[in-house]
Amino acid sequence: PPEEKPAFGYDPGAIDWWEYWINIHIPALRRWCYPLIEGRAPETRAAREFHLPEPSRAAAAASTASLSEAAPRSKATWPSS
Repeated sequence: PPEEKPAFGYDPGAIDWWEYWINIHIPALRRWCYPLIEGRAPETRAAREFHLPEPSRAAAAASTASLSEAAPRSKATWPSS
């Protein structure tokens, strides 16, 4: 709904859905889901470290200013494997 657009902060029309389905979703299904459906174990790999960025002063002030405002976007990252 239009009234929810500010809360989520992105435009789904800007997503390259072909890129997502072909290069992200389908390969993930092949790697993680299809083996389970076929009765095989999925691939295993070492866990990756998760890093949260240090909050900036602006982000800290914004998060305490009002709970009704949209939260700042996370910049959390996983190092490439």
